[in-house]
Amino acid sequence: MPRKGRNLEKLVESLENYLIKEKDKIESPCFLKDYVTNKSREIDVLVRIIKEDKETLIAFECKDWRDKVGSPEVEAFVTKTRDMNIDKSCIVSSKGFSSPALKKAKRYKIKCLELQQINNFDWMLAEYMKKSQIHIIKNTWKINSHNKQSKSILKPKYIHSSGIEITKEIITENAKNYLSQIEHQNLNVGEIYRHKVPVNPTGIKIIDTQSKREYKADECNMFLEFSLKVEEIPIQSIQMYDKHNEESLIEAAVSEVRINNEISGHFMFIEQEDGSKSLVFSKQSHPNK
Repeated sequence: MPRKGRNLEKLVESLENYLIKEKDKIESPCFLKDYVTNKSREIDVLVRIIKEDKETLIAFECKDWRDKVGSPEVEAFVTKTRDMNIDKSCIVSSKGFSSPALKKAKRYKIKCLELQQINNFDWMLAEYMKKSQIHIIKNTWKINSHNKQSKSILKPKYIHSSGIEITKEIITENAKNYLSQIEHQNLNVGEIYRHKVPVNPTGIKIIDTQSKREYKADECNMFLEFSLKVEEIPIQSIQMYDKHNEESLIEAAVSEVRINNEISGHFMFIEQEDGSKSLVFSKQSHPNK
């Protein structure tokens, strides 16, 4: 279960990932050395700006609290980033900052950003987006040899002539590749489909792990059971507002998505300066954290 405040950190990572240049790097969370204690400490979001072989570190502290960020939190972040040799610091709050906090931050050159929820944009009428995804229910392979002696193997191992063992991970990857070619509009939501998919057995050997005997595979099939799932994901309209300069840095309609428990990030509809809209996907650096 993600810790409290993690959703804000992931959203800040996605927004900053859109704002930075392609050669720059972003990570959330990130652990760096505290040069006073010599221990590793966590930074919510870290941006590494690369320019002329010089690296600039920008740290983001994310506060998803019920109340405004106060001056004690600003002072603590000043000490923390100083001891970690951070070049630039930003605090992002979902509820804003107290007046003393803004004064302290300005004194120590810490940027204060407020992530504000907006009812809606006049160009975004939808309240949610739909994500359709094929869910694998069962995925098995049957690899057989015409040699009758192979039928008595109790603990087989399957090896390709390239030396690669056919593992559960490889079987799953092959299933995903096959399913990626299926058009979702040809499937009914919730219906269970069963496919038998022939696989070329050339180069596959069946090895008896007890006797060490090898048999040539003559037949290979993938048996797939799957269904189509459709999920409605809310769209939230937000802006990241610079409290000191009193300007909006970015406005976006955002939906958080997760695909096959492997890819996590945000789809973002962003309005450009010329009024045009762009759709981007920002992938999380650590989807399982």
